[in-house]
Amino acid sequence: MILTRKQLLHLPVETQSGRPLGRVIDIDIETDGHTIWRYHVARGEPILPGLTYDKLMISPSQVISLDDAKMIVEDALVKDSLPAEGAVS
Repeated sequence: MILTRKQLLHLPVETQSGRPLGRVIDIDIETDGHTIWRYHVARGEPILPGLTYDKLMISPSQVISLDDAKMIVEDALVKDSLPAEGAVS
């Protein structure tokens, strides 16, 4: 399957266990090999226009599946880095 940049941007991202992580907001491309270096995933929306998102950087090696509906990443990606749902940080 081939996805355009337009299709990839705003694609929902979740873990293999179904935990939503956010949406793809950008990609970095490695120019020598013409490959995706990493995906930038926004967690939520900025509070005010112009403010930055809470972001995750995801390597292609952490992606389990990718299609035109969503990206699924390894559960281990978020086990230690994000608070559990409902937890107060």
